[in-house]
Amino acid sequence: MTTTKAPLSTFQTNYTVPRIQAQTGTGVQGGLTSSLIVTTAMTLGTFGMGITGTCWSWDVSSFQELKLRLERRANNETVVTNMPLDKSSQQVVDALVEPQNQSFCK
Repeated sequence: MTTTKAPLSTFQTNYTVPRIQAQTGTGVQGGLTSSLIVTTAMTLGTFGMGITGTCWSWDVSSFQELKLRLERRANNETVVTNMPLDKSSQQVVDALVEPQNQSFCK
């Protein structure tokens, strides 16, 4: 008598004989197809998340901006942008910088 060990799944009894699909036929092809679909979806999802995350962290909103950032990155150029502050942010910066300037002037 030949026994075949099959892993148990959730809510499967351990006293019944498992049905094993034939090695040639839709069982293997279905498994290969589903694994190919899952692998492709995971690969495309990871690639898409990588591109989206890079664009989000570099503050890129168009393809032209992405192209410009990648060209600058390839040429090892660093871009420092000084964006204007709104009034409340400028007041906070002035309040922090003013005591330092007074201590340097003494």
